[in-house]
Amino acid sequence: MSNYKEAAEEVQRYLRLRTYPLGVKLFEKAEDLQKVEKIRTWPQKLSFCQYVTLARTTGWTMGFTVQGLGMPACMFMLGLAPLPEAGLLDGESSVRVWMGEQEDAARYQQSLPRISFGKYNAVALSPVTSGRLDDPDVVLIYGTPGQLHLLMNAWQWKDYQRLEFFFSGEGSCADSLVECYKNKRPYLSIPCYGQRRFGHVQEDELEIAVPPSHLQKIVDGLAALRKAGTATYPIVNYGPMVSPLPVITMVYPKIAKYIAAVEKGEFPMKID
Repeated sequence: MSNYKEAAEEVQRYLRLRTYPLGVKLFEKAEDLQKVEKIRTWPQKLSFCQYVTLARTTGWTMGFTVQGLGMPACMFMLGLAPLPEAGLLDGESSVRVWMGEQEDAARYQQSLPRISFGKYNAVALSPVTSGRLDDPDVVLIYGTPGQLHLLMNAWQWKDYQRLEFFFSGEGSCADSLVECYKNKRPYLSIPCYGQRRFGHVQEDELEIAVPPSHLQKIVDGLAALRKAGTATYPIVNYGPMVSPLPVITMVYPKIAKYIAAVEKGEFPMKID
């Protein structure tokens, strides 16, 4: 058992998340689902985002195979079904739904990242804080823009990298979960229409997928941001009609000298 449980608890505490950070684990054998503590299946076929919402809001541990999914796009994304030879990648199934021309619909379908078919046969979802999933493949976190903004700031505290994200359109789980699974780094996405309609994702929520091994890095960054006095959540509003200089110069003392020089018509080439 990893220490992901404790790290997820700390992320939830620092950011005051409304729903649980969710572990996603892919299984090669469907029967391995039954080895997961308190696993639940559902009597109806659901979309992937519905399973996500059930787990992240209720705290349940959900499991399914391809037979438990009611949307082919979810099956293809998770690698639980082979891509059809015709009717999908050529754009035929999505033309005049989200794109007006089949050529554009084909580009959309071909651009979506997917897990390759043939390796996995089942998926389990569970709050990381429950400790029921050993070593999940991906952690999904939903939060407000402010919460996920600080989460990414925390991730960048050490070994800084500029983060990049995607918007394919409909199918935002692919832009977050699959990209994270393949590239082992965080990927933010704007929840799509399907997530909002079927998964009940709220209008003020965004989604980010992070490698489980990065949870402690995020916790350490959140703690460092707090200790430095840079930022905590909730973010305290300062006011749109008040100069930020008194606060900014407390954080960046050298800026005061630069502003004073600018007032004299000077533009120093060095901030000191």
